[in-house]
Amino acid sequence: MPRFSALLSWAFGFSLIGAVSEVRVQRLQPGAVQPQIVTDAEGVQHLVYLEGTSGKADVGYQSRSPGSRTFSPPVRVNQSAGSAIAVGTIRGAQLAVGRKDRLHLLWNGSGTIKSGSNSVTPLWYSRLRPDRRSFEPERNLLEDCRYLDGGASVAADSSGHVLIVWHAAPLDDPANESRRRIYVRWSNDDGETFSRPETLAASESGVCACCALKAATPATGGWWIAYRAIHESNHRDMTLLKAAGPHLPFGRLDGEGWETGQCPMSSASLSFVSGSVWVAWESEGKAHFSTMEADRSNLRPAFSPQARGAKHPVTATNRRGETLLAWTEGTGWQRGGKVGWQIVNSSGAVVAGEEHRDGLPVWGTVAVAADPDNGFTVVY
Repeated sequence: MPRFSALLSWAFGFSLIGAVSEVRVQRLQPGAVQPQIVTDAEGVQHLVYLEGTSGKADVGYQSRSPGSRTFSPPVRVNQSAGSAIAVGTIRGAQLAVGRKDRLHLLWNGSGTIKSGSNSVTPLWYSRLRPDRRSFEPERNLLEDCRYLDGGASVAADSSGHVLIVWHAAPLDDPANESRRRIYVRWSNDDGETFSRPETLAASESGVCACCALKAATPATGGWWIAYRAIHESNHRDMTLLKAAGPHLPFGRLDGEGWETGQCPMSSASLSFVSGSVWVAWESEGKAHFSTMEADRSNLRPAFSPQARGAKHPVTATNRRGETLLAWTEGTGWQRGGKVGWQIVNSSGAVVAGEEHRDGLPVWGTVAVAADPDNGFTVVY
């Protein structure tokens, strides 16, 4: 397995904010972007990112055990060098923890491959081998559609179900946003095999082409998808889909409206805590964070930090019920910026002012995790 140079440095140590939890800020090595973090049932944190050439990037992986301040030596996930794409910020690697803490990874491919009689951008999937030392060769899961654009997503549960989600255009339809649909593939055997691609009826209004979507499942069951729908060309509304179980129909929940004639290249995030779901999205230059009961269908009023030009919001909640809200600022096409964050308590009240760090690279995003000591880690 190819080795990378060490990618993480404790660039800023930590920041203590009043009586709330410690926030540890870490920087990826120059050339590495778009981190994603998940924590498994044993408290191990798993980190993926892209590095190298933005148009032909590689997927790197590291892990960190509870109590450790350093991540393991990095390994490369993709066996075909340069098979990922970092251009556009929202097409990076996604990961989920499944049964027996097995990792599942997904990323938009670079270039094109042949799928039947069509040339398509591949959607690569890989999973951690049982020995936990390396990853299986990537497999293309994009079939029966074309024009993959915005980022895809993966979710997995403790029963062996894996959900792969992306949006694209049907083979026999024009390549315009109003005809785009959300596609899903299910696995019942930890990603060994997948069902044929199917479209979700709940996405029939179209999908914003260059925006990412996010899939997730809480430990209590159910499956969620957050995405930006499009209708009448300029209505690009943040939308939630929810299913009670694997292979069951998805219902559509009300989201937040945004009238804009341009694709904002936005992303969204979902996280779960104590029977509630945190939903984070962006619109009109601001990041928005809201919660809802997992068994309900209405979002509470959204909290929006003061920062303008905020994008790519994410959240993490610790065992004390504090939630770290984080986002990027000032980013754009081929333009970096900075990261910001703020902490709210279990009632949603702000308990600390906004913090910021400069130096977010081009195509960069921020990732956050709750640590075992009730602190937080911010990586960018």
